[in-house]
Amino acid sequence: MWLKKSLLLITILALGAITSFAQEPIAVGDSLTIAAEGTAEIVLVLDAVEGDDLIVSTDSADDTYLEVTDADGVVIASDDDSGPRLNAEAAFTVPADGQYTITVTEALGGELSGDVSVSLMDAAAATEDTEVDTEDTKEDTSVEAVPAGANIEVGQTVSGEFEGDIVEYTFEGVSGESYRILLESDDFDTYLELYDADEMYLDQDDDGGGDTNSLLIFSPGEDGTYVLNVSAYGEDTGEFTLSITVLEATAVTIDEPLKLKAGAIEGAFTFEGSEGDLFDVYAITEGDDDVYLTVVGPDGYDVDYDDDGGVDYNPYIRALSLPMDGVYRIEITSYSGDLTAPLTLYVETTEPLIISEEPVVYKPAESYQDELLAFDVEEDGVYRLVIEIVGEEDPYIYGTVFQPEDDTYGSSSFSFSSVMRAAMDITADDDGSVRVELDMSGIYNEDTEVSISVTPVTE
Repeated sequence: MWLKKSLLLITILALGAITSFAQEPIAVGDSLTIAAEGTAEIVLVLDAVEGDDLIVSTDSADDTYLEVTDADGVVIASDDDSGPRLNAEAAFTVPADGQYTITVTEALGGELSGDVSVSLMDAAAATEDTEVDTEDTKEDTSVEAVPAGANIEVGQTVSGEFEGDIVEYTFEGVSGESYRILLESDDFDTYLELYDADEMYLDQDDDGGGDTNSLLIFSPGEDGTYVLNVSAYGEDTGEFTLSITVLEATAVTIDEPLKLKAGAIEGAFTFEGSEGDLFDVYAITEGDDDVYLTVVGPDGYDVDYDDDGGVDYNPYIRALSLPMDGVYRIEITSYSGDLTAPLTLYVETTEPLIISEEPVVYKPAESYQDELLAFDVEEDGVYRLVIEIVGEEDPYIYGTVFQPEDDTYGSSSFSFSSVMRAAMDITADDDGSVRVELDMSGIYNEDTEVSISVTPVTE
């Protein structure tokens, strides 16, 4: 599906089990599947044309790492985990006509364990095929002045005046729909609150709509009347407009990235899952948009939320455990309003980080601030969890412990700060697997490494 007039020839060098692919030519857009079990590396050689924008990616059960080098061995592109799951994906522009080498290895230096698919595609074609544009579904209606206390129709934009006292409106919400509620004013710094018909607080926003405007993305858990309170942050007063529009949801395919174009408005996206499924849910912007995302369950209640948990302050929800079967909604919002640069949304199946007596070294700055650990236990056994930190002067870590029978909520928690090494004993309530959620948002040094191990405690 990735079409390009020029062809790039890939030659697989003789490497034992994959010699049958030697000098196998492929066109841009094709994928080459290599039986790589027991192989330390896959080496491919291509003849490329200056100025070509290309994307090379892997698809494998292994944690793959790839490098693209020129004829002098200079690395022009490399990647570890930018693709789905633990696959590698690197985009690069060919600097000059000539021969280039793509090397694929197992990220930790071991042997590859099975088939590896290597794909080479034209970057422009990839963007055209994968980008989606979330259309603003707001009806083309004129602004209507309505009195305080009035019921606003979805799709309607109303105007009013804030004179110092809260201005209240109502609207009818439908379960299963997502709404974009925008409060704007040129006269004052707006503040917007949302309540249900029983005056139970649901949400609020100050400046999420860009500048000093307010924005809420809301998905009702049930049909009913909802209340909006308009006020100001500060003492200014003046005129305002308030609009409510339906966000048409876009279905997300699990383990396939979904790219949004620059200029798209905040969006609502859906995926289906079963109770206990684990997913990494995250978004990566190609620009400077400050984006946050919320996952809403089938019952309309928020399951999780993140703003800056990923690399470069992108939102990242690590190992989200679904509390029930059904369709989940992901709500994406930018603090600046419309997206100023393309953004890619990921919903990927995942597993906990398995730990043992051999320490696992983790670098938060290169992945995400939260991690889900797991280790096998026997009932009444005592296990010592050891966390060591290198490179941070004043670290803070918070953890939640889930016993084998725990579901949504953990049985206990712990925290430590300003120490480089912490150890805690965990007694297993049942046979099975203990999970530990680590929040490492209190680590700020990009060079910090966290070493984690668990050891059975014997008398």
